[in-house]
Amino acid sequence: MSDDAAALRLIEERLAREIGLDVHSLGPSLIGLAVRARMKRRGAVSAAAYMPLLDGEAEWQALVEEVVVPETWFFRDRQPFLALAQWAGREWLPAHPFGVMRLLSAPCSTGEEPYSIVMALMEAGVPPERFTVEAVDISETALAKARRGLYNRNSFRGSAHDYRESHFAKTAPGWQLAEAVKSQVRFRHVNVLDPSFAHKESRFDAIFCRNMLIYFDAPSRTRLMERLHEMLAGDGRLFLGHAEGGIARGFGFEPLPFSMSFAFRKAAPGTDRPASPQPAAAAKAAVPKRAVPPLVPRFASKPAPKP
Repeated sequence: MSDDAAALRLIEERLAREIGLDVHSLGPSLIGLAVRARMKRRGAVSAAAYMPLLDGEAEWQALVEEVVVPETWFFRDRQPFLALAQWAGREWLPAHPFGVMRLLSAPCSTGEEPYSIVMALMEAGVPPERFTVEAVDISETALAKARRGLYNRNSFRGSAHDYRESHFAKTAPGWQLAEAVKSQVRFRHVNVLDPSFAHKESRFDAIFCRNMLIYFDAPSRTRLMERLHEMLAGDGRLFLGHAEGGIARGFGFEPLPFSMSFAFRKAAPGTDRPASPQPAAAAKAAVPKRAVPPLVPRFASKPAPKP
């Protein structure tokens, strides 16, 4: 193995160890492209020459920015947001008449998901003082965009855009999100695999962790699922991506009957777990059969966009 190949292999191993990235989920060539892009920016003539630069925190973060996948849009898969709004209005608020619902979006990318959570709850009539949203991501670039709250047409996919008329103002640079929505979300730069993350947080009533597990290697997936179980309140709800539902059953979660929402709650104590989770079966996970009447009519009247 050449020095460059060995250096690239060590970089891939560090990405797996520190941020959980499964190289094969993106393709080894894409990691190589990211490394070469940073080599060019730093004037390194080889991967072996570039590798010592990663000892600096700034360069490591710059490489992470090159490999993260900021693919998101508002109300990506509408059913999870509708399921959350219905559960909040019909179950959580009556059961916690003086409580404040705490929600987590991880990863939050450029902000479309946590802001969609806020808009769904507002449209359902949940008072803003009754919930808060914590949004975390490893990409500082994505977080900077999220905090600005300024979006272009790529963030508004599908055909149902009623929420845009209600919560955004059209400006020359793009669509500016209303301050009433922005103020409900607190953004933080966080690596979800950092051991200190879960211990610093109290329990969350709902966690959105969608389309991240598919990029993790098996050990990191296990660490994250155990952490999510620890961070979720006893009567809380966990929302995963459509290709990740089969993973949850192996970590003490059971599916909820909200059609196509891929929502889970903690399984009853003593429930047997499979000997090992089977990520490959995620796409074939059982889909609950009972459709939930939407709590937000303006969204329910139109079909959900395809992922």
